[in-house]
Amino acid sequence: MYDYLIVGAGLYGAVFAQEAKRAGKSVLVIDKRPHIAGNVYTEKVEGINVHKYGAHIFHTNNKKVWDYITRFATFNRFTNSPVANYHGELYSLPFNMYTFNRMWGVVTPEEAAAKIEEQRQAAGITEPSNLEEQAISLVGTDIYEKLIKGYTEKQWGRPCTELPAFIIKRLPVRLTFDNNYFNALYQGIPVGGYTKMVANLLDGIEVRLNEDYLEKKDESEYRDFFIRFQDFWENGYPTQEQLEKIYKRKAGGPSVKAEFADGSSELIWSTFSSEQIDLDCNQPKVKEFIRKNLEFLAKHGAALIRLDAFGYATKKPGTNCFFLEPEVWDLLKETQDMMAPYGIKALPEIHETYFTQLKLDARGYDVYDFALPLLVLQALYFGDAIYLKNWMKICPKHQFTTLDTHDGIGVMDTYHLLPDDEIDRTLERLYEISPVTKGISTKSSHTYFDAYQVNCSYFSALDEDENVYLLARAIQFFTPGIPMVYYMGMLAGVNDLELLKKTGGGRDINRRYYTKEQAEEAFRQPVVQKLLRMMELRNTHPAFDGELRILDSDPYTLSVCWSKEQEWAQLDADLRTKEWKIVYTEQGKEKTFA
Repeated sequence: MYDYLIVGAGLYGAVFAQEAKRAGKSVLVIDKRPHIAGNVYTEKVEGINVHKYGAHIFHTNNKKVWDYITRFATFNRFTNSPVANYHGELYSLPFNMYTFNRMWGVVTPEEAAAKIEEQRQAAGITEPSNLEEQAISLVGTDIYEKLIKGYTEKQWGRPCTELPAFIIKRLPVRLTFDNNYFNALYQGIPVGGYTKMVANLLDGIEVRLNEDYLEKKDESEYRDFFIRFQDFWENGYPTQEQLEKIYKRKAGGPSVKAEFADGSSELIWSTFSSEQIDLDCNQPKVKEFIRKNLEFLAKHGAALIRLDAFGYATKKPGTNCFFLEPEVWDLLKETQDMMAPYGIKALPEIHETYFTQLKLDARGYDVYDFALPLLVLQALYFGDAIYLKNWMKICPKHQFTTLDTHDGIGVMDTYHLLPDDEIDRTLERLYEISPVTKGISTKSSHTYFDAYQVNCSYFSALDEDENVYLLARAIQFFTPGIPMVYYMGMLAGVNDLELLKKTGGGRDINRRYYTKEQAEEAFRQPVVQKLLRMMELRNTHPAFDGELRILDSDPYTLSVCWSKEQEWAQLDADLRTKEWKIVYTEQGKEKTFA
């Protein structure tokens, strides 16, 4: 038994393995390739260390990083100064004054900048919409045509006008005579090659190579881990009727094609993507694999373990292959029993109608409240407390509440809690506030709703209105269950349109990367400071360990009171005007939250 199983013997895996070993942990590193070092692998060819997967120059401005890596290799001092050969004409890369002098004969930065601006204006570019326009904006038409266009189109296999602008935004352009491609203080290539350096990192650590099901197929110890279409379906593939029944998260069959080293191929069940292959949870080897992973998490302090996408774990031909009863209960009990000796609880993550959550709650399992986010939006958009109050009355009491997560805002989860026309009306209002959301929402392939989930930060979904946003959090904190606040919500983060543009992944709009400085700045916002005080109240006030009452009120007003013995806390909110207050007791004295 190992403390850590590390998949991949590249730089990241090797450094982690080294540090884990230094901390006294036992480590196993596996890699599907026949060699260590991943993409920085170097091999000797006629005495020369050749970079098999392209040239790699190590560079950093961080002295701690440099001091660390140089413990495992001596580095040659190397300055990366590439040149471009255009029909026998040599041009300096990165683009600098040597490039501009060779191209136009200019000798001063002012002359070079003027030439670039002249060509940009001549091209009529204001806001670059593709790679071609972005390149011309950066370096002008001449350099684009000679040094960028042909190479880029060959590399990507399509015209530059069809490539996004962000691909070339990081292109170094300098109005100096600096030929160094990198601005890093420390840079070089390890003497003896990267493979030798990685070998030093992995010294004394068990490494297994060629650990690949695709390589070994039926000879692999993992052959029974996956659901192979040829074995699962009677004729090796579902009929159209069977395929239409399946509760799918993507168009077509829930499968990927596995290409084996012997040239054969077959379909393997994959509900989501090629990065997430479904396990065959009926197989003893898989159950043992799950048990070992749960045991590992338990030994490292886990108290609650999320069972991601658990509804897809049970499958049977001729069914929808989603949350199959009684099979799902048997599997869930097996999993919970594995955790029981460690005092750990399971949290099955299941996106479905609230009926499923109530079933889980009735059997004693904690659940996610994925219905609340859209219910709160509907209530706040239209000043309507009816559906929200109904949910607060009937929702599971042992749940974790959310307004936002790393995924989108659930739609299917509100089916039967909101009328269909209210769901549609709420989504349309959200699309009005955040138009980009409509085009990037995760589509549904198994419901008649257009969207399975909508991708938008919750703060942006409320039009960045701080008062309304805090009211939404107050509603969440007064709803039965344990509130969870996603980091974007914690920092009142807005839609990250730049990251969305860069990656093209819809969910990335709500997955902003914060620097330490940006996070600290966000924490200083008044709305965040007030949210933190509200969270402290929710976490410390004894009333929230007591009883909940939904007080009688008109359809536009929400009045909720928690009480325990002599202490109480009450939220009153007019959803039409968005006026709200929290009043609570502290050792018998009444106070108002501010």
